[in-house]
Amino acid sequence: MQAAVARGDLPAARAEELAAQADYDTFRALEGPNPVNAATLDELASEVPEGASFSGLHAVEQDLWTGQPAEADLAGLAAQAPVAQFLLSRDRRNPGTICWVAVAQLGWTADSALASSQERSSHRGLVDVSATVRAAAAAAGVIAPLARQLQPRRTAAVERRLAQLVASVAALGDPSQVDDTTVLPAARPGLTAQIDATAAPLSALCAALAPYGSAGALS
Repeated sequence: MQAAVARGDLPAARAEELAAQADYDTFRALEGPNPVNAATLDELASEVPEGASFSGLHAVEQDLWTGQPAEADLAGLAAQAPVAQFLLSRDRRNPGTICWVAVAQLGWTADSALASSQERSSHRGLVDVSATVRAAAAAAGVIAPLARQLQPRRTAAVERRLAQLVASVAALGDPSQVDDTTVLPAARPGLTAQIDATAAPLSALCAALAPYGSAGALS
């Protein structure tokens, strides 16, 4: 993104910003225990406290889609990214909490990404929907081998619903090209219902996985 901005290639910079946003979405549920770091990376303009500066991915997004220079915001974002990487590298989760991460991703998708586009300048909110749904499916895939041994029927149902949900989102088109106003309003009720129908049995599966494994940050 920095290289694209430096050479004045706005389309490439915008594409990289959307890709970076999707990358962040894949682990946004893990940022919950560290709201300061999450705000530095992904805070919306409407969430910035009075007297504080707007920074992070959405500040870069705003600059790129309104024609403003993004160099300053990019420098701060590039400096913060290694901090997030280090903190995530120390995170250790047991099967039950990995399962709850998947539930949290689905919850955020329904309550935030679908309820109101998070991409206020680019109007590419499908980027968030697609990334978080795929991240939930990936987290569920991690715990699937154990889950199949404990509750095979429920696990099969969850896997089927997640696959259908991922397919429904993919059918809406390329997230980097789909404008919020053209797809999401009509798709929102159906996707929300699919998420609810997936999250309920997944939550029950999480409870069954709770006794297994160990968790905690590395010392």
